[in-house]
Amino acid sequence: MKTRFTPLSIRDLKDIARWIAAERPNAARKVVAKLKAACLNLSDHPYAYPLLAGREDKGVRRMPHGRYAICYRVLPDSVEILRILDGAQDITAQL
Repeated sequence: MKTRFTPLSIRDLKDIARWIAAERPNAARKVVAKLKAACLNLSDHPYAYPLLAGREDKGVRRMPHGRYAICYRVLPDSVEILRILDGAQDITAQL
């Protein structure tokens, strides 16, 4: 199974990198690399994480990763990464 990143999820990664890099450039690269790796690993066990409350009808799932929430859905041939958000945000409002 493949992992696909939506344009919004790519923008989220860039925003996360920019925000962290303002204070710690090396840490920004590491955090983004770990987030990408976590997303890619979802294809091994795509149903391991629960459906997101309020978005069950869309099949949206949420995987916590540190302070971030990786929101994705399982399609017939791939895992689609929808958003990568700070867990303190109102996630359902962002989807």
